[in-house]
Amino acid sequence: MAYENDTMKMKALADAIEGKKKPDRSCLIGFDGYIDELYSVVQKRMGPEEYTAYDKIEDFGRRILWASGKSADLEICPHKIKFGGNAPILANTLASLNYRTTCIGQLDTDDGDSPFAKMHPCCKRISTGKASRTIALEFRDGKIMLGNLQGSHTGWEEIREKTGAGRLSSLVEDSSLIGMVNWGGMYRMNEIMEGMAEEMLFPMKAELKRKKDIFLDLADPSARPEGDMERLFALIRRLAGDFRVTVGMNENEAGKIGDQFCGGEESMEETGEKIRKALHLNRLVIHTNHRVFGFADGLVEEYAGMHVENPVQTTGAGDHFNAGFCLGILENRSLYENLVLGQATASCYISTGKTPDRAALADYIRKHYHFIDERKNND
Repeated sequence: MAYENDTMKMKALADAIEGKKKPDRSCLIGFDGYIDELYSVVQKRMGPEEYTAYDKIEDFGRRILWASGKSADLEICPHKIKFGGNAPILANTLASLNYRTTCIGQLDTDDGDSPFAKMHPCCKRISTGKASRTIALEFRDGKIMLGNLQGSHTGWEEIREKTGAGRLSSLVEDSSLIGMVNWGGMYRMNEIMEGMAEEMLFPMKAELKRKKDIFLDLADPSARPEGDMERLFALIRRLAGDFRVTVGMNENEAGKIGDQFCGGEESMEETGEKIRKALHLNRLVIHTNHRVFGFADGLVEEYAGMHVENPVQTTGAGDHFNAGFCLGILENRSLYENLVLGQATASCYISTGKTPDRAALADYIRKHYHFIDERKNND
């Protein structure tokens, strides 16, 4: 149905987010860790300091195809070296939004000046191994990420040993939201999640379980065999029996996973609802380049948000979206508001290159989210 101009609703949401200075809830996020090296790809060099970069992935792709059967020598120009990984970025953003957060991941580096030292002071860090590295080629319409996954072989035993079983148990019990992200990028993530479930989550008392939200982001599952995905789906269903489980994915991931549960060409709304029902999820969120879709117990919401024409930084945008969505979960906002908060957090980051705090996020919502949107509500 058409949704009336929601300027006042957006302002009220912004006021509520900015007004809650000291949330009383904690988050535990794991388990990857990367150092991200961000580059543009030179298309034409005019001088020592002057060049034009490839603006679109399609143009860069044509250049790569032209080199087939020949060779190519391409120049990349560095923009920034920063901490990365789904867990560190999600944890850091939640900390910037005033949540007490603990990040467990591969945070060791060979560098004296570790990028992870620049994470928000409200985010405690527990390292379980050496960080992987990502070279991210950034374009206006997206990014190409090339990963050296040396830290992706960490398993449950290393995490439990380096964190300490007692400390990990306390962190799990004390955390309102537990995020386990980058399933597709960590070879032993099924083992890690099963260890967390069997040793830390399922043994908890029923009254504690009912208060826990579990957030899962699958990352790109395309390289994983079907058996791994079936094992994951079985665990998600078990978790959903005791906890409020939310799964986040992008359009490509939804297509890959939707193939398991959908019969043919179906809309995003139909695909998402079938995935949610098949996995027994409390919530499912699917973010595309232009819209986001939320699903919860028969409710389907769709939100456009604001397209950033000239992005400052795109690597990490999905993790910022997840943080904004989790902010809504933690503060008991509606599904529609969760989508707004996810989009606003990501758009603010993309347009400024900086992780927003509550004041910056609220200000961004007030300035940019004052338009008529189409809201779909299927009961």
